[in-house]
Amino acid sequence: RPKDRGPSWSNDGKQIAFYSERGGNYQIWTVNTDGSGFRQVSNDTSTSSIAYPIWLPGRNTIYYQRDGSGALIELGEGAALKTTRLPRYLEETSYGGGSFSPDGTTMVGGTTRMDGTGGGIVLFSTVDSTFEKILDRGEHPTWLRDGKTIFFLDGGKLRLLDVRTKQISTLDGLPPITAEWLVSISPDNREIYYVKTESEGDIWQAQVQ
Repeated sequence: RPKDRGPSWSNDGKQIAFYSERGGNYQIWTVNTDGSGFRQVSNDTSTSSIAYPIWLPGRNTIYYQRDGSGALIELGEGAALKTTRLPRYLEETSYGGGSFSPDGTTMVGGTTRMDGTGGGIVLFSTVDSTFEKILDRGEHPTWLRDGKTIFFLDGGKLRLLDVRTKQISTLDGLPPITAEWLVSISPDNREIYYVKTESEGDIWQAQVQ
């Protein structure tokens, strides 16, 4: 049975992009929401992980992660129309896009150094293919609907960053978030979903005879 992972809704809600090894190795696929029309849209020869597709707002284009950076697939009616590999942020640092600004021109993502430590939050322009580091800390950033605020995690806290002023505010009143990768915000930006991991144990008594 093929492993299908990382589903992402298209802008019109009619397709889902995902990554799968149903063709032998992991590639990006799309499928109609009624389960028909499976289509492999990438033919990436990367030996590294190919994962986590994201649709660009207002465009029939998919971003996905590869080799510590990413690529863009512009889709046509048949096969993929054009695939563009994005530049690497830094040689010793991987970059993973989290989400796009509402106008689709800027992607925000987190960076990870070779030793596994976080390298901060970085913007990538789809217009001129340039990077801009905006924060030295934080993980799993997401653009909000206003196009000027980024929601991210930092030290178990949910925070908001104003991209223009670089001011940071904290969402108080929440317990520390330990399972940081399981956090999401609703499309209307009014609700936050996250998983709080807790460890429990039972004490058993046995009688030795």
